[in-house]
Amino acid sequence: MQDVIARILHDPSFDASCFAVGYDERFSGVREAPLSDFLAGGEIPWHRIQTIRAGALAVWDRQERRDLLFGSGDSEA
Repeated sequence: MQDVIARILHDPSFDASCFAVGYDERFSGVREAPLSDFLAGGEIPWHRIQTIRAGALAVWDRQERRDLLFGSGDSEA
C-alpha cells in the first residue's frame, strides 16, 4: 500500500488531489479523508488504511485484495 501511495504521488499521470484514503478509526469504523490530509498529519498508522479511492473507484482495497495500480493481490490484469 505504501508503494501505491508513492506511485500516486510521483507518477505525473495521477492527480493526487483526486484520491482519498479509507482508514479504520477505532471507535467509529472506517472513515475517509483526502490523501493530502492523510500525508500532512501523519496521525493514522499505515496498518489502519483499508482503501484508496479515486472518486468512486477503489484502486486499492485491503479486504478485497485489490490493487489496480500494480495488479497485485487478487486484481484482474
